[in-house]
Amino acid sequence: MRAPQDGSDRCHDHHSLGTEMTATTTSHWFAGGGDMGERIRAYPWSTSPLGPIEQWPSVLTSTLSICLSAQFPMAIYWGAEGWLLYNDAWRPILGDKHPWAMGRSARSVWPEIWDAIDPLFESVRAIGQATWRGDEILPMQRFGYTEECSTSTAASTPFEVKADSLADRRPAHLISRGSQKMNRASSCAMDSILA
Repeated sequence: MRAPQDGSDRCHDHHSLGTEMTATTTSHWFAGGGDMGERIRAYPWSTSPLGPIEQWPSVLTSTLSICLSAQFPMAIYWGAEGWLLYNDAWRPILGDKHPWAMGRSARSVWPEIWDAIDPLFESVRAIGQATWRGDEILPMQRFGYTEECSTSTAASTPFEVKADSLADRRPAHLISRGSQKMNRASSCAMDSILA
């Protein structure tokens, strides 16, 4: 399934994301990371809602570095719109939505399950406390038809730590991790970070 590429899921203010990183750290954070690391480095982010990689906040680049180096399926849904970034192991979860889904909003990537997943995202954003839901059946459309997928998802908030004090932690954006088994002949584990 391909969502429309009309840009309607774009954010208008991508300069309000927080602390910028320097251009020299860009290649360091995203070195390796398999196919998705290469795709993220090559993508024209300056034309996206997230803006140029060099202006991404350090909490995002650190979280993405962990995601890309993980062997377990992980994805990041960054900010209020849930702009999607993910690792190689998480790609099968998207089915035909890969690679279109990279950098898109959660709502545009998963319109068929948005009513089920948005309350989880909003709950974590509102209280800043980790949460988890297990054994939930979601009707996902990954290959042009609806599949009933059994999912387990955990969500938490990453923190930005100031160099001068570990006690001075500020919530950054939403992170979520989870696992999922597809109810068909095959199954697949998934972990996603919602930031």
